[in-house]
Parts: sequence; C-alpha cells; structure tokens
Amino acid sequence: MVSGIAWSVTEWRSAGHNVAGPGVVSLARRVDSTFTDACQALGLALAAGCLFGSLGRPGVLRWALAVVAAVAGVVLALVAGPPLALGVAIGIVASLLAYSVASSVASGAARRAAEAGSGSVGALLAFVALLIAVVSLLVPPVAIVALVGIAFLAVARRRRARRKYAGLRVLR
Repeated sequence: MVSGIAWSVTEWRSAGHNVAGPGVVSLARRVDSTFTDACQALGLALAAGCLFGSLGRPGVLRWALAVVAAVAGVVLALVAGPPLALGVAIGIVASLLAYSVASSVASGAARRAAEAGSGSVGALLAFVALLIAVVSLLVPPVAIVALVGIAFLAVARRRRARRKYAGLRVLR
C-alpha cells in the first residue's frame, strides 16, 4: 500500500501539480500575475501622466490635459492586464498624481525659462515618461520605485512652497 501512495504522489508531481493540490499553485500564479500586471499598469499610468504633464500649460488647458492624462492612464493601465476595477483605480490615481507633479515642474521651469532664456525641462520630463514606461514593462516592480519618487517630489514641492509663502508673509 505504501508503494501505491508513493506512486500516486510521483504521478501527481510528474503531471505538473504540487503536493498541496492544484488550487494552491494556480492561486499563487494568479497572485503573481496580478501583481506583475498591476505594477506594469502603474508604470504605464505614471508615464501617461508625466508625458501630458510635461506640456505644462496654464489655465483651462491644464485641466483639459489632466482629463486626457487620466483617460490615457486608464487605457494604458487596462492594456497591461490587471482586473478592471484595479486597472481603472491605478490608471486614474497614478496618472493624475504624475500629471500634477510633472505639470507643476514644467510650468515652473517655463516661467523661469521665460525670464532667463530657453529651457528643456518639458523634453526631459517626456524622456522620463518614456523611461518609466519601458523599464516598468521590462521590470514591473520598478514602477513602485517611480511612484515613491514622484510622491516624494510632490511632498517636497508642497513643503517648499509652504516655506516660501511663510517667508513672504514675514516680509509684510
């Protein structure tokens, strides 16, 4: 009887199954696939937001570009293949975060460039967007690093603007 049990476990493993059963293996593959897809969706949505934010337009056009960036982020996130709700959430949040940071960087650089000469920050931001997209497709978890970097930049810019405003209040 013992040889029959060993034979059936060996047969089960040779068929490509784990001893714990096929459900555990397929669940692990689905979780890994969902994580990879979510990371790729995150990277593509960040790239879309950064690309549209690199234009740095003021006024009403800025809000129109934000909507276009959000739609592009959702479409690119869904192309990466995560579940529908996850793809839509990642696409909207990541693309709008990247858009707001890139847009503020590009518009601030454009203001300074108008005073001093020509600037190429918009082209640099577009290159960063392309780099984020390509690297996140090749190595998906790198998109998390890009998200942390963009979030850090957003917090640092807000803190700097608050400090600058407080300094101007003291001068009154």
